[in-house]
Amino acid sequence: MRDFLKRLLENLNVSTEDGASLFVTTFTEHPINEKEKAKAKATAKEKEKKKEKEKAKAKEKEKEKEKEKAKEKEKKKKKKKKKKKKKKKKKKKKKKKKRKMNK
Repeated sequence: MRDFLKRLLENLNVSTEDGASLFVTTFTEHPINEKEKAKAKATAKEKEKKKEKEKAKAKEKEKEKEKEKAKEKEKKKKKKKKKKKKKKKKKKKKKKKKRKMNK
């Protein structure tokens, strides 16, 4: 490995001291960058997961609202039906009263 580095430095016309410092900085910075890259990837994944969770929550809320609207509609329908029934009963009572009075 040493011989290879020496030959490499000779081919590049770099003194051994400069080459040694170059070697040290290159290979010590590299793993740090890898760590940073991994960290960035992890944070990006976390953010993506958060976004997906928020989207899922929003969808859930929307479904909940839809259900609520449907319930409200159903309630209104029932109320209307009840009112109609009451009106019919009242009309029948009135008719009965009229008949009785006419007799």
